[in-house]
This record gives sequence, structure tokens and C-alpha cells, in this order.
Amino acid sequence: MEVNINEVAKRLSKLIQVKSLSNEKFENIDFQPFFQIKSYLREFYPIIHDKSKIEIIHEGAFVYKIEGNTSNKLPLLFMGHMDVVAAGEDTLNQWKVDPFSGVIEDEIVWGRGAKDMKSQIISFFEATEYALKYEIERDYDLYFSLGYDEEVGGRNGAKYIADYFKKQNIKFGMIIDEGGMITDGILGLLEEIALVGTCEKGYVDLKITYAADGGHSSMPPTSTALGKICEAACKLENNQMPVRITEPLSEMLVKLSKYLKGSARIALEKNKIFSPIVKSSLSKSPASNALARTTTALTMAKGSDASNVLPNLAYIVVNFRLLPGDTLEELLTHVKSVIGEEYNIEVLISKTPSKFSKVDEYFDIVSESIKKAYPHVAEVVPFIMVGGTDSIYMDDLSDHIYKFGPFRCSEDERKVVHGVNEFMRFKDLKIGIDFFYNVINKY
Repeated sequence: MEVNINEVAKRLSKLIQVKSLSNEKFENIDFQPFFQIKSYLREFYPIIHDKSKIEIIHEGAFVYKIEGNTSNKLPLLFMGHMDVVAAGEDTLNQWKVDPFSGVIEDEIVWGRGAKDMKSQIISFFEATEYALKYEIERDYDLYFSLGYDEEVGGRNGAKYIADYFKKQNIKFGMIIDEGGMITDGILGLLEEIALVGTCEKGYVDLKITYAADGGHSSMPPTSTALGKICEAACKLENNQMPVRITEPLSEMLVKLSKYLKGSARIALEKNKIFSPIVKSSLSKSPASNALARTTTALTMAKGSDASNVLPNLAYIVVNFRLLPGDTLEELLTHVKSVIGEEYNIEVLISKTPSKFSKVDEYFDIVSESIKKAYPHVAEVVPFIMVGGTDSIYMDDLSDHIYKFGPFRCSEDERKVVHGVNEFMRFKDLKIGIDFFYNVINKY
């Protein structure tokens, strides 16, 4: 597939220059940037727009339908989100360029959204435009969905898109959204591994409060409300949910075992037999620990408003990422068993984990498409998405939801996603375009 990557980079740069920020409050969302992105996509990809039926969903999300030559198969859906996280004011002096300038330099495109995830949108539009231009035969309908609030939970964009598909009675043979990537450093390996998310962890915020008598700090009691809250916090950190080796993690470990030697290789290959050893090893690293258990993260705390006043109320907010298979009820039981019944526990946010997608011939399509686009990949493995994606709302619409961003991103470079100096290399952008073109042809 021949691509003028310089022109593609310019298109990505234009999208980066659109300051497309969402907002947790629907009434505060400015939809103009999302319609500007839609206008640019029409300008860049005229064939797609000539052949598409486009629906506007809940003010500013978009669904494209491109009919196939026939419709013998269930349709294919490529997902993207147009919103990006803000560049914090306190980080602007650390950026090499303005975060929304889209500067192109030395075959790199710089700016917010370069990796997450305007590059992915450009890639599947580019691949589809090429396929339509050369009249590639398709016996299925191809859909795109573009949300506008993934970075704040997707409740007004992707959720409404999913509802639209349900009302239209549309189900998909396969869905591809953002998620994993081609990276190194997995379990300490040097090889480049493609991580394809086949499930996604849930999300729970709990507010844990303790009430006690307040007063002046000059005559404190033996235990204060803040002291009790600190005690609960320490207990939760020291007594976390158990490590579990789920099917995606087990398969991932088996596939990666061949790159190890000796007892480590045997332990991963036979991870169910050597479960205690493997679980102990996984729990020692933040990255592998997140793949193997419901994690506990203390994120917020509040006591008194003054240093010389005892608080009447003190609280912490704890963020849990639920491992698929764990439930909110099990989490609440765990928390109460750890800290006791004397605390008030309030569920602020709760999102259940996704179901497990099947690893079968559809996964093989993704795997083969990755390897053809980037032959240096050592393995393509299923894994558990520890972050959130819009595709969690699509669970009822397909048995094959794969969360994968088809770009290289080293262990060090993963820090720029949502961080400072986000960028995309020309050559990695080309991998993404080739990947989606391969999927279109192999599906």
C-alpha cells in the first residue's frame, strides 16, 4: 500500500491543532471543535464522504456507515474519540512546542492527541479511503464511530452511540478501538510485543468517611476522625484484593514464556500449575500487578480546614480498577472486612468490567494484520486493559472487541500519553494505516 506519509502527517497536524476538549458536565461541552474535525475529515477523505451515510449522535458524536458490495457478514466497526486531555498549565514550560500547534519536525508530528488518539482516526480513515479508491471488494458493511468524551468516561458520546446501534438492531462481527500497542519491556523482555486488549477492567470510586467529635487541637482525644481515616487507608493499602490469573493473562504468559529461560520459562508456560509462584512475581511490579488483581489507589483525602481544629468528619476517596470477574458487591465486602463496619462507605462512581472477547479466528485477523504491517513484532498477545475505553459500552454488540492502537510505543515513550511532549513518528503512523488496510482486506 503506497501512502504519501508527508501528506498524512499534515492531516494529523491539522487535527491536533483543533483544541477538542470535553467536559464532565454535558452542558459545558463546546461542540464546535468536534464539528471542525468532522469538516477536516470531509476535506481530507472525499470518497469516504461520498459513499457514507453519516449520523450525528447526541449533539456531536458521529457514526459513519459505508455499505459493502454485499452484506454477507456481520459489519466491522472502527472506533475513535476526538477529545483529548488538556495540557496542564503547570506543564506548558516543559513542552518542546505548543501542545496544540501540531508542529512537524524531523518526521515527527508533535502535540496533544498525536498518540491518543487522533493518529488512530487518521489511520483508519486513510486506509479506508485507499480501499475505496481502488475499489477493494467488501462483503460486509464498514462503520466508524467518533465519540467526544472518552477522556471523561464516554457517558454522553460512546454510550449514546451504543444505544443508537442497539435501537437499529446492529451487531458487529468485530470492533477495534484504542487500547494496547506495540511495545517493549513487557515482563522485562527486550522483544517488541503487540498487546491486544480482549477485556477491560472496571472502575469504582469509594468515599470512606469517619465521624467524630471535633474541637480545638490543644486537647485532642486518643483517636481523631482523621486518625481513623488514616488507619483505614493503611489497612486498604496493606490488604488488597487477591491476585488472579485470568484466561487472557494466562494466555499472554504462555505466549511470552518462550522468550525466557530456565525456571522462569517453565513457570510462565505452566502458570496454572505454578500459580503461587507466578502470582507472587506478578504482584511485585505495578504494571504486572495491575494485570492480575483489582488494584487499590488512594487518591484523595480531607480532614479539617485549619491546622488547629479537629475535624468532625474526615474522608478518603479510593479508586479501584476491578479485574474482570470481580464485582462491586465483592469489592464492598472486601473493604468492610478490612476496615470494619464503623465507617460510612459511599459509591461515587461504578463501572463494571467488560466481558472477555473471544480469542479465535477474528483475533487471528488482528494478529496477522499487525505482523504484516510491522514484521518485527515478536508476538501478538491478548491482555487486560487497565485503563478505560469507549468500547466498554459496546459489550452487547459483539463477541470480538479488540482494544489496540497499531503504533510502536516503547516503555519510556508510554509516559507521553496524557503527559508532556506527546508525538507520533511518520513511520509509526504508516504502521497504523497499513494495519487498518490489512484488517479491511482480511475481514
